[in-house]
Amino acid sequence: MTPDKLSPIKKEGLKSKGLVHIEGTLKDFAAWVKSAFPNGNDAREVVAKANEFGATALNSITASDIDVAHSLYPISVRTLAERLKQMRPGEEALMGRQFLQGFPPSWMLAASKVPVRLEAFESLKKELFESIERGDRLFVATGQAGSGKTTATMMAILDYASDNPDVPIYEMSRDVVSTTKAFSLLNRLHGERCIVFAGDLFVYGDGFSDSLLSIKSGGVTVVSSSRTGEWNEHLSRYLGEFARPALFQRFVRRDYDPLIDRLVEYVPAPRFRKMTRLQQHAELAKSKSQLLIALREATDSENFDDIITNEFEKLPDADTRRLLLIVGVSTLARIGVSADVAREAYYKLKPTRTFDKALEALDGIVSYTESRRLIARHDLYVRHIFDEVANFDDIRDAIRELLRTYIKYNMPVVKHVHRQDAQLFRFILNHTFVSEITQRNGRHEDGSVIYSDFETDFQLDGHYWLQYGLYLAAQGNLTEAIAMMQRSISAYSGNPYAVHALADLQLRSARQRAQYDAVTRDLIDIAVKTLSVMDSQQSLKIDQYPIVTLSLGHVGALVKHSQSDLAKKVAKDYYERVKFLSRNVYSSMLDRAEEKLFRYITLGDWGDSQSAAKSKSGRQAKHRR
Repeated sequence: MTPDKLSPIKKEGLKSKGLVHIEGTLKDFAAWVKSAFPNGNDAREVVAKANEFGATALNSITASDIDVAHSLYPISVRTLAERLKQMRPGEEALMGRQFLQGFPPSWMLAASKVPVRLEAFESLKKELFESIERGDRLFVATGQAGSGKTTATMMAILDYASDNPDVPIYEMSRDVVSTTKAFSLLNRLHGERCIVFAGDLFVYGDGFSDSLLSIKSGGVTVVSSSRTGEWNEHLSRYLGEFARPALFQRFVRRDYDPLIDRLVEYVPAPRFRKMTRLQQHAELAKSKSQLLIALREATDSENFDDIITNEFEKLPDADTRRLLLIVGVSTLARIGVSADVAREAYYKLKPTRTFDKALEALDGIVSYTESRRLIARHDLYVRHIFDEVANFDDIRDAIRELLRTYIKYNMPVVKHVHRQDAQLFRFILNHTFVSEITQRNGRHEDGSVIYSDFETDFQLDGHYWLQYGLYLAAQGNLTEAIAMMQRSISAYSGNPYAVHALADLQLRSARQRAQYDAVTRDLIDIAVKTLSVMDSQQSLKIDQYPIVTLSLGHVGALVKHSQSDLAKKVAKDYYERVKFLSRNVYSSMLDRAEEKLFRYITLGDWGDSQSAAKSKSGRQAKHRR
């Protein structure tokens, strides 16, 4: 509702996006609200209408459950089918076109005829059904970015819902205030069995394992997806005990015909439509990339990189491109950014175009998530822009101004902002993200500048110093890195990530020293004691295994300083510990450490040039049900 008198064309344009314009003032709106809701709505009524909770579930919700209930959305196959019937052909076509061009799937889309049941779908569906029947707490579909795994997982859930209409299905919003509270509420509401779709597992962070442990065995099964690399290298460390990941394979030749049929029906691509079926097959086969990229390349007659480059360069002005970079950073984090934060960061760049006008110019590239956060079409698109197209100074400015929006909060920042804003803060500061951005643009030195700008503002934030130190370590500046780790521990004493990182740096520094003197031995002794204590704490979960850092760092330092007898002795002890751990959980980190130690013990070879060990075939992670 705005006082503007819009043209019929403008009204139709808004209508195509699901928006109806009403000409009126705030006073008119207030009068309408008063007449439509004379007695207002209480909190439970709002949840009932916004999230479509049934009467039985609604009656069990207490006042303390309201904030969590707002983030849980019941999924009904029957309701979705009814809504699809009511859809106009143009609305369905728009939904199909946006999906095939890279926008994320919705439940309406998953229930429609638009997505193809790829060859890999039946295998994924079978594994999901078996996981639910076993009463697993977690099911994870893994695959490449843009492979279609999330859509396939949603479709498989709907198939399960059709076969098991008495089992409640929910989607959990990314902005849920507490996943533990959400699972507790669902356990109470549904006791026997319940399915919760949690979208991208990456979004929920390392602490998700504690929430899964709170689930009553055989009750809630959380269904999610993860990129294969993120699962293998990071998430499996925390969640491997709960799930056997189901790999969603790349599309194959048998998928070509149904994919072509959808492209012809929903995507305006005259050149592709004029081709013979054999030529269309050849276009799909030509792309060796994941499904999303292959579909764009087939229909746009250009390679993926050129398509994205042209879209970015044809944006109306530098201000619009800068706003896309701000949203782009949050898209790479896969959680989006609130419009208020994006607006604040944007205006710090002193644009001439208003925020609303710039956002309007990004229509079709940027959209709102279900949590009302701005996000770009797909992080694969943004990755190419950041790596190959955008000016590095503009990227750096977008990162800086997003970070400046956090200065106003008390330290540590993550304790004083919304969960998704905390995740975005962590991501922006992450040393890997900063390193990738600077290295790919050939600006290695500028990563330090991004951090150094905030030494005063974030001086009491342990995470800031931790990531600053890890960045410096990655650049080979171990002395400064150690100083940053010590500051991190001073700002947040007992942070296991910083304590572990400091010990790792001490071993690396000892290895680099020219002499095996008292200073070198002291560095080794302190680090060994620290990591040994951390390894003995079975409940401790961080990104790395302390025993891996300890064994590789300690033996490596001794080998470097020609202390072979002592190196062989400790290597045997470490080998037994690593071997014991690797029997109980699959980890490529443990595999590599085990093989390196074994090779040294048997052959005396500690060559760092040795290639990483191949993952052990057939080993399955033990998991809790």
